[in-house]
Amino acid sequence: TSYLAVMWATFWPASVFFALALPWILRHWRRRAVLFCVAWVVPNWIVFELLATKLPHYVLPLYPALAILTGMAIDRGGAHIRSWWRKIVAVLLPIVPVAIAVAVPAGLHEFEQSWSVGGVALTLFAATAGLAGFVALMRDDVRTGLAAALVSALLTYAGVYQFALPAAQSIWVSPRLAQSISRAVPCPDPQIATTSYREPSLVFLTRTDLVMTDDAGAAQFLAEGGCRVALVEAAGEAAFTSAAGNLDLQPRLVGRVAGLNINRGDPVDIGLYTSGAGGR
Repeated sequence: TSYLAVMWATFWPASVFFALALPWILRHWRRRAVLFCVAWVVPNWIVFELLATKLPHYVLPLYPALAILTGMAIDRGGAHIRSWWRKIVAVLLPIVPVAIAVAVPAGLHEFEQSWSVGGVALTLFAATAGLAGFVALMRDDVRTGLAAALVSALLTYAGVYQFALPAAQSIWVSPRLAQSISRAVPCPDPQIATTSYREPSLVFLTRTDLVMTDDAGAAQFLAEGGCRVALVEAAGEAAFTSAAGNLDLQPRLVGRVAGLNINRGDPVDIGLYTSGAGGR
């Protein structure tokens, strides 16, 4: 049931209309077009639910079939608001855009101490469109509700991906580390070691032979000479400095990147260190 729960957000706003269309789909599952889509979705969905590893994007190839089923139901008048449970489902339509409209300005203010005017404006318009879609559904005008929901979705995606996320610099830790390395380290292709920050994106943005070690290992890495840089989180800098002292090494802090590791949900504060001879 993990993907069923996640679908409400990842398939939004179509997930709301799919729920409204589900009784029609169950009544007409023997139709060839409906049965084709059901055969497309159900066996694969069961497999994904049984897999131990669960990531939201695994079921994306099944969403077109759900969209086709939903479209058929709406086209044939099978998705309507005539029962209490459908009205409860319809309430879910504006929840996502309203939540995002609150989260975008709050998040930017909390983590960036700044605003994205475009992001805030578009998400507010998206929330308004979502509420308009809900009102239309309450009047049993499913087509108008769907149109408003699509407008809400387009505005939400534009506001979040075009404006809000690019403005949220604190979450782009790996790109900022890669940029800091290129600016702070004098040689063109330094060897790199990292301690507790081990996001895959860092490997893609720096080099595939990125050394993943601990704080003492980072000191040993710098002591081996050559053009090298070690990425050490603030919590481990005391252990790193102590290990460097035991090796008669005086590492030089050449940069610092602070932000939020969205995979762990934790703040990070990472120092960029070279050996005494390697820094600027």
